[in-house]
Amino acid sequence: MGDQENVVVSSFAGNIIEQFWKLEQNPDGYFIIKSAKNENLVIDIQRNDPSNENNIKVYQRKYSNNSNQKFKFSK
Repeated sequence: MGDQENVVVSSFAGNIIEQFWKLEQNPDGYFIIKSAKNENLVIDIQRNDPSNENNIKVYQRKYSNNSNQKFKFSK
């Protein structure tokens, strides 16, 4: 898994570290979704555009100007 790759949803293929993700909660209540294999790689919404058909990518983590890498979950 590398930087700027599209996220692919597939069947679980066993104990493959590339298929595992960690949630890190920020003080603002948002979460960063980090790769279990490399915590510097995170889920990123390309161009911060939440519209349908936009790419969701694996990208290098940014520590500022990173609203496209922060997620809020609700029931």
